[in-house]
Amino acid sequence: MNAFLAIHGIGRDRLRRKIQDFDVDVQDNRGKHNSRPNRTKSETLDKVHDYIKNLPCRESHYSRSQNKYRKYLPSECTVIDLHRKYSEDNPEYTISYGRFLKIFNEDYNISFGYPRKDICVKLQNDDQQVRELNLQKEIHIRKAEVFYTLMKEKRDNPKPDEMVICFDYQKNLPLPVTNIKDEYYLRQLWLHNFCINNIVTNCATMYLYTENYAGKGPNEVISCLNHFIKKKKNQGMVKLSIFCDNCFSQNKNRYLFSYLDSLCSDGIFNEIVVYYPIPGHSMMPVDRCFVQKCLTKNENDVTDVLTVLNYKQLYAPIVKTSVPGISKCRSVMFSKYGKPKMRESMTGEYDTFSLYKVGKTRPHCNGQNINNAYTGQIKLKKLKLDNVKHLVQHIETEENRKFYDVLWKEDVASQEESEEQSDVDEYE
Repeated sequence: MNAFLAIHGIGRDRLRRKIQDFDVDVQDNRGKHNSRPNRTKSETLDKVHDYIKNLPCRESHYSRSQNKYRKYLPSECTVIDLHRKYSEDNPEYTISYGRFLKIFNEDYNISFGYPRKDICVKLQNDDQQVRELNLQKEIHIRKAEVFYTLMKEKRDNPKPDEMVICFDYQKNLPLPVTNIKDEYYLRQLWLHNFCINNIVTNCATMYLYTENYAGKGPNEVISCLNHFIKKKKNQGMVKLSIFCDNCFSQNKNRYLFSYLDSLCSDGIFNEIVVYYPIPGHSMMPVDRCFVQKCLTKNENDVTDVLTVLNYKQLYAPIVKTSVPGISKCRSVMFSKYGKPKMRESMTGEYDTFSLYKVGKTRPHCNGQNINNAYTGQIKLKKLKLDNVKHLVQHIETEENRKFYDVLWKEDVASQEESEEQSDVDEYE
């Protein structure tokens, strides 16, 4: 009995009267009287609905297919502002904020957008503006295609006296890989991979090292390039063509230019040309090598230990501190019998530029005693070292854990050195 009464929301007295007067139809007149002073008039409700329907809403910019009925108002707008504006526009049809908010939330699928930083600008129906933008886009694409067309021609029509290469760094690879959730929050050891690819033969040479051995600057790039040329250059190759991106600290700087010019002054090459793509269009065969190297393994691969030399120290006294036009150049030429030249496009005439200080002559690499760039390992920050030490504990194979022993040895050696120094200071 109690369950029946609770389900239908009636009392015992009402049920008893219904049973006693079973033949009489008892009507429920609750809420049907006109003595409701707080009831909102239908005219006011119509005004509120018309006001909300005519708000300047927009669709979602990113998920129209999933939320095509969801509308958005500007991020700086609020429901309080909407109610205030409605009350100002309709003083004779006032409504409480609570009732206005209930209608807004329950009858409409409207939200407020987030502050937008990356805004997609819609062009107006300005034919002249559209034509100018399309023309600029076409010119930009054609300039970018010249880089790829030239690279394809050198690959499809190789010359026996020319070496054609491209090089680049792969993205930093994190170590160790333990697949535990702590990897997402902790610092890891970076593995650098510098690849030089012979475009004609499609043979890649990888230079792998962790961040505690070397960085990613001109010294590393030049050292790897010098090692590659000594190993791969044939006797009859007198011309070198290089394709690389516009990274200033690695591929487009005065130290690399000085090294390439020294190759010509030493007679290793008669001519060297470097090609740089339009920014944003730097896809090269070397990018495919990063994937292919991970999928295949050549049993004839030879591993050499490469020493990074300090070419910056060698060239700094003779090269200028800045080279005008280096940021905009798209091609640089070095010759055995002339000064360096550059141009701002892939085609056209080269302009001679000055690379060295007044009174300084062209450098030579052969027979030069070049110092090592690093006298020991690069010391990692303590926080990163602690994070890596924590992750290494989760490596299952003991042999793989030994790879990181050099980090702990270097850390212990640096601590002992600092302690000895502190003892000497106290003694003195």
